[in-house]
Amino acid sequence: MSVTIPNIFTPSTIAKANEVNANFSAIKAAIDTLSVGAGIAAMSQVQRDAIASPATGTVIFNTTTNKLNVRIPTGWDVLGATSSAGALSRIGITPASATPLTGATQQFTATGYDANGVVVPVSPVWSVSAAPIAPGTPVTITVFSSPADGYIASKNTDYLIARAGAALVATAGGDAGLGNDYYDLQYQIQQAFLSFDTSVIPDTATINSVGLSGQGIGSSFGSGWAMHARAHDWGIALDTGDFVAGANLGAKTLLATRAFAGDWSTTAYNAFTSEAAFLGAVNKTGYTRLLVHIDTTASTVAPSGTAYAAANLRGPSSPAPAKLVITYTA
Repeated sequence: MSVTIPNIFTPSTIAKANEVNANFSAIKAAIDTLSVGAGIAAMSQVQRDAIASPATGTVIFNTTTNKLNVRIPTGWDVLGATSSAGALSRIGITPASATPLTGATQQFTATGYDANGVVVPVSPVWSVSAAPIAPGTPVTITVFSSPADGYIASKNTDYLIARAGAALVATAGGDAGLGNDYYDLQYQIQQAFLSFDTSVIPDTATINSVGLSGQGIGSSFGSGWAMHARAHDWGIALDTGDFVAGANLGAKTLLATRAFAGDWSTTAYNAFTSEAAFLGAVNKTGYTRLLVHIDTTASTVAPSGTAYAAANLRGPSSPAPAKLVITYTA
């Protein structure tokens, strides 16, 4: 393909000379683009895979396989390859390395490819290897609460009936709210239920310390009340039968307390003060399950006015769910 640009201008074409000069660069760029394959980049497969977040629809010429590759949502599709993928040739991990933050979750993605770069479905299994721990060495672990956790709400126009459990509603997998208040002409009580998989602790280990903490989503202002965490094995799935009547709360072993003085943080962990009984309440063969309630629920004195005290110990898809920090000696 060629383009001829006149180099002699008559008086009648001088007026257009500036227009030709102004557009010459654009004309040349268009010609150059056609001469290198309509703007399709040529690169090796290694260079292709090094592209950060390639956009869907991106087309490149793979110099490793001599084939056109197009980016689709699931990976790179190979034009001119057979419709079905070949044998697994390699697996790409994204990101290649990462340093997860404390209390956060790091997502890794594994994608399989055949020799032509066609995506091959893979089912990765992750494992972590650790050096053996010498006997007698203290070990500290952090265990986060389960997505099955939640709360149960009770309400009635009569406080004693609400305290005993009425019109119960169980909400699992969401915000774990706490409360004991008079709102909308009804007394409303909420109890939170938490579970922690502590089966990783050796059966013969000695528990040295246990710390419970949670991050809030909000609370009422004021002081003079506290959150109580008590031992309560509410099972695998939360239901209304797990509600504990206010009169029966005192029979549950008190494990930890968090006094409230308007300082329930929504951006950092709030630590509970553990009782000695917490050491023996850790289940080394399964889940350690807790009930958390407002201390005033144990009282027969009805709250006056709207004094809702709500706090969240987990949160939907929370980056900072409730946690136990446990130190033990094997």
